[in-house]
Amino acid sequence: MKKSLLEKLRYQLLLRPLGRGNPWSAERWESVYAAAGGTDYVNALAQLGHYAVLAGYVRHLAAGLPAPPRILDAGSGPGKLATLFASIPFARYVGFDLSETAVSTGNALGVPNAEFRVASFDGFETGERFDVIVFCESLYYADRPEETLRRFFSFLAPGGVALVSMYEKSASAARWRRLARVATTRDATRVTNAAGESWSVRLLSPIS
Repeated sequence: MKKSLLEKLRYQLLLRPLGRGNPWSAERWESVYAAAGGTDYVNALAQLGHYAVLAGYVRHLAAGLPAPPRILDAGSGPGKLATLFASIPFARYVGFDLSETAVSTGNALGVPNAEFRVASFDGFETGERFDVIVFCESLYYADRPEETLRRFFSFLAPGGVALVSMYEKSASAARWRRLARVATTRDATRVTNAAGESWSVRLLSPIS
């Protein structure tokens, strides 16, 4: 369902400056991924930097674990990170997305120990526990990013962490402040590509 002009203005003028997210419907995501070339941007060279930082963090974390990590990718799209993380390797990878096309594309990759599901931030449930939960350019699609992060902390194994990558734009500082209500930043890296686009990647632990 398309948002009304009033809803769009309310978000841009009131909610966005406060760090609130802009949720998209499953239909909107499906229209993106099902379109011709809809997954091209995922594989674009311009995106490589922050993907590489995420993979570097996962590799570093894995080196300190007694067994290969269990990874949850919240808002996984068509599975780009699964292919990058597979070289680490992982014991288990679960990705979920609102788009059925993205999920089908991810499952078709055939990455060992990886599984993709259709789910939303609010609807995802599992009895599994994960060493790392990744939000790659997805938390700004959560209405209240800090509440979504808090919910997903409940899926962490003891000592588990979250990795959050966000494209830097005008509302980013407010969103990071919201996340600071529920999480402690253990490390942070900023990467900028040749076009001047920047992403911040942070390693977060729940506030105890």
